[in-house]
Amino acid sequence: MGRRLDVYLRDGEIEDVRLDGESLWPSWFKIEWKENGQRSAKIRGARLSTNFGDEIVIHQASAAALTGTARGRRGAARPRDEGAAP
Repeated sequence: MGRRLDVYLRDGEIEDVRLDGESLWPSWFKIEWKENGQRSAKIRGARLSTNFGDEIVIHQASAAALTGTARGRRGAARPRDEGAAP
């Protein structure tokens, strides 16, 4: 118990799946949502359940948000201050 499954989505598509920080993508896995709000998951023979203290976290990002961040990291030109001298 006490394990963590992180599922990373971009625009509804899977980008990565990590079990305790280790990337297991591509790999078959499933997540079930229970009637009582708990979740359970299976991946590569490991069984997780929020009912027993495990964490199952889904991270969502839009492609537009990630593209904007990526452009900033590539050193795109910064907006010019209109009040400054050229």
